[in-house]
Amino acid sequence: MVLTHAGETLLRDARAIFGMVDRAHRAARGKLGRLDVGVYGSAIFSIVPNVLARFSRETPDVEISPYHAETPQQVSALR
Repeated sequence: MVLTHAGETLLRDARAIFGMVDRAHRAARGKLGRLDVGVYGSAIFSIVPNVLARFSRETPDVEISPYHAETPQQVSALR
């Protein structure tokens, strides 16, 4: 059996749709996207780098963006 030109086009489109659905599911589970992290104090030198490194290894498709900010600035950014 051989696909027609229309069948090949439909197959290509179906694969693209399944890929988009998979990306949406991964994003919904926090496995894809971007994570902004506000850091402050001595944790920036010890705890935070270790936690972010582990998270990055376990979720390589999430871009991590750390920001140094004091607590009031972090609260304002969260709002």
